Amino acid sequence: MNRALSKAKISLKKTFRAAERDRADVLAKEAIFLEEISKVKVSDLVFIDETSTYLEMTRSHARSAIGQQAICKRSAGRKSNISLVGAISAQGMRELYRERI
Repeated sequence: MNRALSKAKISLKKTFRAAERDRADVLAKEAIFLEEISKVKVSDLVFIDETSTYLEMTRSHARSAIGQQAICKRSAGRKSNISLVGAISAQGMRELYRERI
């Protein structure tokens, strides 16, 4: 079946969207928002994003020759995370805040 779908250039994927987005009240609010946001100058827009990572993250699996152990060394010290918050605008990177937790 997969081969037949591939030949027909059809894939088996589905994207879910909220059913509420087609309601009249939601569409009206969206129209108002788009009208208001179109008045904002691009130079005034600032986008903020946050991310974090676990600093001691290592791969859980490894390869080795048959009969040999795959040994991975890592610190046995305190585990920590790092959080990053950044702001970017049309003028470039504005701020970068980093905190080690």
